[in-house]
Amino acid sequence: MKVTCYAAITVIGLLLGGCTSIPLKKEKVITTTQTKYPAKSPQHIAFYLEKNSPERPYRIIGVGIVSKYNFIGMQRPEPAMHTIMRNLAASIGGDAIMNINKGNQAMEANIIAYEKVLI
Repeated sequence: MKVTCYAAITVIGLLLGGCTSIPLKKEKVITTTQTKYPAKSPQHIAFYLEKNSPERPYRIIGVGIVSKYNFIGMQRPEPAMHTIMRNLAASIGGDAIMNINKGNQAMEANIIAYEKVLI
């Protein structure tokens, strides 16, 4: 009985220890500029799909990466991925998301900020 109990505790400990190596945060943003931009509202972030691009000057300020799977391994629906990407872009002061690349494991896109044009 004692051996079975110790074996069960050991197996549970190994399983829990293995779970700690799984990254819980499945999205990240990589900034590509040293310039800091104030955070914005995610509702105002535009998406430029496929070959579309903004008609005004812009600067790429980061790259957003969102996993297609949540932390328990279930596939995220596309609207949820867009919401997460909008939140990432807003957090670094982006105005829009473009050049979306949908890979097997993650969605990756450039985060842009519109440049101010002095007239």
